[in-house]
Amino acid sequence: MTKLTRFFIIAGLFLVIVVQPTGAEEKDIATVDLKEIVVTPARTEQAIGDVSGTLTVLEGEELQARGKRTVKEALREVPGVSIVQTGSFGGPTSVFTRGTNSNHTLIMLDGVKMYDPMAPNGAYDLAHFTIDNVDRIEIVKGPQSALWGSDAIGGVINIITKKGKGKPSVSILSEAGSFDTYREVLNLGGEYKGLRFSAGVSRTDSRGISKAQKRDNNPEKDPYYNTSISNRLDYEITDNLVFGNTAHYINSAFEYDDWAGVGGDDPNKKGWYEQIIVSPYLEHKPIEWWNYKLQYSWMRNFRRDHDDNNGAVIDYLRDWYEGRTTKIDFQNNFYIKEFDTIVFGYDWQKETGDSYYYLDFGFGGAETEFPKSSAVNHGWYLQNELNWDNFNLLAGIRVDEHSKFKTHLTYKASASYLFDLTDTKIKGSWGTGFK
Repeated sequence: MTKLTRFFIIAGLFLVIVVQPTGAEEKDIATVDLKEIVVTPARTEQAIGDVSGTLTVLEGEELQARGKRTVKEALREVPGVSIVQTGSFGGPTSVFTRGTNSNHTLIMLDGVKMYDPMAPNGAYDLAHFTIDNVDRIEIVKGPQSALWGSDAIGGVINIITKKGKGKPSVSILSEAGSFDTYREVLNLGGEYKGLRFSAGVSRTDSRGISKAQKRDNNPEKDPYYNTSISNRLDYEITDNLVFGNTAHYINSAFEYDDWAGVGGDDPNKKGWYEQIIVSPYLEHKPIEWWNYKLQYSWMRNFRRDHDDNNGAVIDYLRDWYEGRTTKIDFQNNFYIKEFDTIVFGYDWQKETGDSYYYLDFGFGGAETEFPKSSAVNHGWYLQNELNWDNFNLLAGIRVDEHSKFKTHLTYKASASYLFDLTDTKIKGSWGTGFK
């Protein structure tokens, strides 16, 4: 029996044998505070108090009020999450969740997986991601591969952009700081006749500092530049049909040195980074107990390095790395009872990449060219969530078929109970993940 066959057998059991206690009180939806609604833990909207896993939510407005400018700065204060950055002003930044590796945390933008197919471990570099147009950041800890697939071993970080609301408005911000650092931000958003829109544009320029140690006579500064554009549209065509799109663009340029010690300065070693994400979606509720969401996403990551010879020092470098990802996700939500929700979906993903590298230290050049290569993954996922009174029970399974790494089956189960008298909550979870 193949793993795919086992998946559909178990899926059938989920759909047929659903534990539904009689006499359970239906939850009063009107009492739910919308500000506490999250979507990442179960792929559907649920109140924070009903989440059985370990969840942290960072509000975008609060982060800005506290002077946070980037996602990496915001995540530094989250328990169980460690941020490691090499140098400053654009230095590579990694995320470690609950002690797992840097490529074991899935990072998403509005549910779109962000990573670099051409990075050695596929991890996403958070060095350049600002919080412009960010509504909130949801951090779910523990293995989440049963819903989200590969990489979600230590947890999931979902960056959610703003939905425009209220009267259209525009705001402008300008800042200046040490190291000749300047930042300008333009935000706009609002709603008009069913159309919600929001956008954030920012530009950061800094003279920077020497990434090699200044005490070892490395005085040359390493400047940094960043242009970020974030946009989101949501259009309510009818009461039950919504079309939307998320678009994100990052363009960064920076300088860096050869090493930290004596003679590490390199006056013309430069790097460039560019990322483009486009993700339109269609959400439809044809009948009261079923709604579906069809989402398409396309992402491109491009990195390039450039170094000319430094007088007597021969260290000529030219390289570039380009990775592209296309994904289609079809998710169905079935509302069996007020307290019972079933999620079933399928996603298809194709990643493609190629690269070029040339280095010459004066002893002849070393050249490596990686031809364009692709991989495809098919994923099926199923989840059942029961939520009545103060008790929450969630179980899910997923099967992935990868063109190079074959088939993987993952599971997840979690439960929680809230004691009203003491506001004490007990919870537990068990799950598997894969990379």
